[in-house]
Formats: sequence, C-alpha cells, structure tokens
Amino acid sequence: LPSFNDAFRHFCSQITDQKARVFLVSNVAQVADIYRKCGLDNLRLLQQTMWDFERVYAALEDQYRDSEVAVTTIVDVIFALSFELKAGRISREDIASRSTLINPFRGSDPPSPIAALAQRYSGVRVADALLPDALLVDILVKGVVDRGDVNSALANSYLFVKREDEASWRGVWHFLERTDAEFRASLMSMDKDLSDKRFAQPGEILHAFGLRLWLAGVGIAGDSRGSVVTAAKEYIDSIYSAGR
Repeated sequence: LPSFNDAFRHFCSQITDQKARVFLVSNVAQVADIYRKCGLDNLRLLQQTMWDFERVYAALEDQYRDSEVAVTTIVDVIFALSFELKAGRISREDIASRSTLINPFRGSDPPSPIAALAQRYSGVRVADALLPDALLVDILVKGVVDRGDVNSALANSYLFVKREDEASWRGVWHFLERTDAEFRASLMSMDKDLSDKRFAQPGEILHAFGLRLWLAGVGIAGDSRGSVVTAAKEYIDSIYSAGR
C-alpha cells in the first residue's frame, strides 16, 4: 500500500499530540489492516479518522494509555466505525445499537449495516464493549470527546473494573473475556439479583433478560425463550407496582 504509507506518514506529521503521534507510528500495521479491510481506498477518511483517534488518545489518563490491550482495542473500534460512518455505510442509529446488532447468535438476511460491518472487518474488534455505544455516538457523530466520560467508561469497563464492584449481568455479558468458572459465578449472581429484584434501571433489566433470552436460545440455560419473556413481564410489573 504505497499510497497508504506515504499518506499515513504525512498525516502523522500533522498530529499535534506527540504521544498520539508516536503511538500511531508504532502501530501503523494495525491501522493499515483496518484501512485495507474497509476497501474504499479513501485517504480523506483515513486523515479524518486519525484526528478522531488523536482526540480520544489525548483524553486518556496514563493508566489507560499505558494498557496495550485497551489502546489497540480503541484503535479497532474507532477506526472501523469512523471509516464506515464517514463513508455513509452505517448511521448514528447503527452505532447506538451496535452492541445489540453484532451478535454471533443472531442473523438477518440481508445482514444489518452493523452486522455487515462486523463481517467486513473480520478479526477487528468492532463489537468490543470497552467503549459504550452512547460514548461512541458522542465521539464519532457529535464530535464530542469528554475527558471525564471517556476515562469513566474505561474505569467501569471489563478491563479495569474491580470484579467485586462489577454488576452481575456484566460478568455474563463479557463471557468471552472470562473463564468458565467466572462466567458460571456471574450467571448465578445475576439470577439471584433477578430473583431478589435488585435491577430497577430499564437498561439493566433489558440487559439481564436479554442475556437470559440468549442463554435460552443457545441451550445454556434450561429455560425456554417464552418462559423468559413471561418472567420479564412479571418482573417489570412487580417493580412498577412497588413504585421503583
């Protein structure tokens, strides 16, 4: 990719944050791989996305910037989604619902734009939950990079949150990053939280029962999908009646 290499070096020279510039130069191979998978050969997309990444990288506290896993994951997510958004292949709504649409157990024909993205960028961590969907909308659509929001999201992410402080449903959600024993422990904890009706926020309720639906669908749990839906309705009615 001679045109990519020449352009990348030039664009890096225009990055004002020195640490971001050094990082990008050191990780040119990763960026080149994502750019190649994009398949558009549009250097304007590359330049604009490098600026997006610079603003996020500059906002990171040192403990997160020093984590190779965290920062390379951010590269995957930011570059792939930014390329696709700027090319008009995905929308704000797609990014906002990324975590629900990219699902290895859920397919559509034809695939949704965000699912097609996941297929296009095989091997790129486009579905990683390190940065929440709402935060990605702020960064990529609104052009807003709030230092506090970015670092708070990382502090509460699966990479950095203390397991004892983590919501039980999150331990189930991040099953790919957990051992089987950790997953089972989180599942037991989530089921107890559901039994005790500890979830009262709509998002948490949807996550917990959504995970229960997924577990029923793949045969990990003994429940049927219908019984999960019934339980969810009863749960919502109960906490609504209690004024919660």
